[in-house]
Amino acid sequence: MNDWKYFARWVAFLPGAILASFFALATTRLWLLFIMSDSMFRAVVAEAFPGFACGLAFIEAGYFIAPSHKKIVSFSLFAVLLLFIGFGLAASLIVGQQEWQKFVAITGVLIGAGSSTWRTVAHIESRELTERSGT
Repeated sequence: MNDWKYFARWVAFLPGAILASFFALATTRLWLLFIMSDSMFRAVVAEAFPGFACGLAFIEAGYFIAPSHKKIVSFSLFAVLLLFIGFGLAASLIVGQQEWQKFVAITGVLIGAGSSTWRTVAHIESRELTERSGT
């Protein structure tokens, strides 16, 4: 791989992950706006599903953009996401969002990001095991 492409991918993996998570958040919120009726179930799903998609897209986009060290990238992005959640909690305390909405949204983000991180690490480890066995 060319040196400039390698460098560009390292520079772009965090902004790309952030953009992907915002795109996933906006897309799922817009989609849920049109397909669900007004109910308590809709309110819970409208908070949890976009969070899940946001966390999943954040880890997956960073994983695919980064040129190497993908396991470290996945864990690092998960740590960055935890920082974003901390800042988001602080901001939501200022804005005054309802408690259950914060809990549901954060749970969705953590489940999405955690499942994506687990999947990427499992994929890397199975590939390493296959390479070691020689098949």
